Amino acid sequence: MTTLNFATVMIILASCLMSNPSIYAQNVVIPDANFKTYLLGQNAINTNGDAEIQISEAQAFNGMLNLNSLNIADLTGIESFTNLNTLYCSNNQLSTLNLSNNTALSTLSCNNNQLSSLNLSSNPLLTLVACNDNQLSSLNLSNNPLLSLLSCNNNQLSNLNIRNNTSITRLYCDNNQLSSLDLSGNTMLDLLSCNNNQLANLNLNGNIALKLLACNNNQLTNLNLDDNTAITAIACNNNKLSRIDLSNNTALMTLSCDNNQLTVLDLDKNATLTRLSCNNNQLSHLDLSKNTALVRLFCTNNQLISLNVRNGNNSNFTHFHANNNPNLTCIQVTDISYSVANWTNVDSVANFRTFCTVTGVTTTKATLSNVQVYPNPTNKRLTIALDKLYPTATITINNIMGQPVWVNNYSGVQNIDIDLEIANGVYFLSIETEEHKTKSIKFIKN
Repeated sequence: MTTLNFATVMIILASCLMSNPSIYAQNVVIPDANFKTYLLGQNAINTNGDAEIQISEAQAFNGMLNLNSLNIADLTGIESFTNLNTLYCSNNQLSTLNLSNNTALSTLSCNNNQLSSLNLSSNPLLTLVACNDNQLSSLNLSNNPLLSLLSCNNNQLSNLNIRNNTSITRLYCDNNQLSSLDLSGNTMLDLLSCNNNQLANLNLNGNIALKLLACNNNQLTNLNLDDNTAITAIACNNNKLSRIDLSNNTALMTLSCDNNQLTVLDLDKNATLTRLSCNNNQLSHLDLSKNTALVRLFCTNNQLISLNVRNGNNSNFTHFHANNNPNLTCIQVTDISYSVANWTNVDSVANFRTFCTVTGVTTTKATLSNVQVYPNPTNKRLTIALDKLYPTATITINNIMGQPVWVNNYSGVQNIDIDLEIANGVYFLSIETEEHKTKSIKFIKN
C-alpha cells in the first residue's frame, strides 16, 4: 500500500512539473534563433555565461535591448523581461509584439516591421513610442499618460486619439489616412508633423507652445495660427490655402507655402524671417523690405508685377529665385550691382532697381533737381554734381534699349566721378536717393 501511494505521488509530481516548464527548467523559452543569439551575447543579461537565459536573469535586467536589424521574426521570450526599460526592435520581420508583461517599459522603437496591431495598454510608463512603417490601422494610447514623443508615420491610421496624452511635445503622423486630428488636450506640443494625410481642418488654437509645424500635402483651406506666437517654422505646401495671417507669428524664421492658392502674403511683422518659399501661387505683389534677416527667397511661378527685396541684406542672400513671373519687369533691391551679378534666376524682362514704379503701388518720389552731368559728350570720365550731400545714392546707366550697363551705390556723396568702361554710344543716366529721383539724363560716350 505504501509503494502504491509513493508511485502515485511521483506520477502526480511529474505531471505538475511537465505542465509548468518554469518550475521544471527556469529557462526563458526563446524560439527565434537570432533573438536568442543576441541575448546570450549580452553579459549584462547572460550573467552566468551558459547557453540559456534564465527567467531570473531576464527579470533582473532593467536596461536596453537593441534588436534593430537582426532579422528577428518572433520576440517570444520578451515577456520574461519584466523590468525592461528600453526596447529597440526596428527593421525586423515582426508581425506581432506582446508587451503585456513589460510594465516598466519607457521607450519603444519598433519601426519598419509588419505589425498590424500594437497593444500598449500595459505600459503606462512609456514616454517615447516610434512605430513608423508598419501596417497599423489603429493605435490606442489611452493608458500612456507620460508619452512625450509619438512617431507613427507610414501606417494606415484613419483616427488618432491623443486627448489623454497631455505630455506629448512631439508628434509625427505623416503618411496616414487621417481626416481629422484633435490636439486640444496637447498644450505642451512644440512639434507637429502631419504631412500627407487627408486633413481639411487643423485647429491649433490651444497649442501655444508650438514651434515647428509641417502640414504639407493635405486639403487645408484655412490655417489659423493666431495663438501660436512661439512658432519658428511653417511648412504648409500643397494645400488649398487662399490666405494665411502671420501677423502674430513674430518669431517665424522659415515659411514654405508652395502650391497653394495665395493671392496675398503679408510678412511685414515677420522681421526674423530668413527663408521664404512661396512658389506656385497667385501672388501679384510681394513686399519683403521689412524682412531684414531674409537670405533665401523662392517665389517662382506666380503672377508678380511687384517684388520689393530692398531689405538692406541683399549681399547675404544665398538663394534668389523669382523666374516664371513674366510681368515682373522691375525688382526693387538694396544693392543693384550685387543683384545683377548674383541673382540670375529671374526672367529676361526683369531689371533690378532701388526704386520701382508699378501700377497699383504707391511709389511717388520727389524729382531730384539741380543735377549737373559733365562733360557731355565724354570719352572717359563723367562727373555728376548733386545739389547737396545725400546719405545714399544709386547711379544707373542704361543703353538705348533700356538695359542697365552700369550700376553703383554710393554713401555720403554730393559729387561723383565715374570712369566709364562702356562702348561708345548714347546712354541714359538716372540718380536715385531715399526720397528723390531724377528723370533720365541723356549723354554720349565717344
